[in-house]
Amino acid sequence: MSIKDPLTNCYNRRYFDAHLRNIVKDSVEKDRRLSLMILDIDYFKMVNDNFGHSAGDELLKQIQRRISENIRVTDLLARFGGEEFVVVMPDTDTSDAYTIAERIRKIIAKKPFILADKNTTHDVTVSIGIAEMQESDLDNIKEFIVRADKYLYKAKDSGRNRVVTGYS
Repeated sequence: MSIKDPLTNCYNRRYFDAHLRNIVKDSVEKDRRLSLMILDIDYFKMVNDNFGHSAGDELLKQIQRRISENIRVTDLLARFGGEEFVVVMPDTDTSDAYTIAERIRKIIAKKPFILADKNTTHDVTVSIGIAEMQESDLDNIKEFIVRADKYLYKAKDSGRNRVVTGYS
């Protein structure tokens, strides 16, 4: 079975699901912080509708590259599905995760993306939700993901192009 997303070449959802439990377990055993970031491309459907799926694919690859360039080698980046990416950040509390996420958000918003035809540029923003692991997450990994996803949707509902955490 493949562990890489064929389009973006980052880890896929299957790999993420298989490894998150071990990362959470390790963090609990070592009494270390762990944060989870879910990033969603704002208005991605509009890119596909207006510029075509090849433009959307190119955008996903470039977003993945910008995220990869701004996280640590110890972080796990995976394509969560569609236009969503997830970053697992060991040894990272909410405050540090927010700093990383805000840097990524600004870098994505600052520089237009060159789409598939190489002649079209498009401004893109992202919304990001962050949850910090709680000890109970070892018994219910899904709840950890649900919390990060809830904060992602708060970011979208409050205007997009922002980072929301449990402490926002």
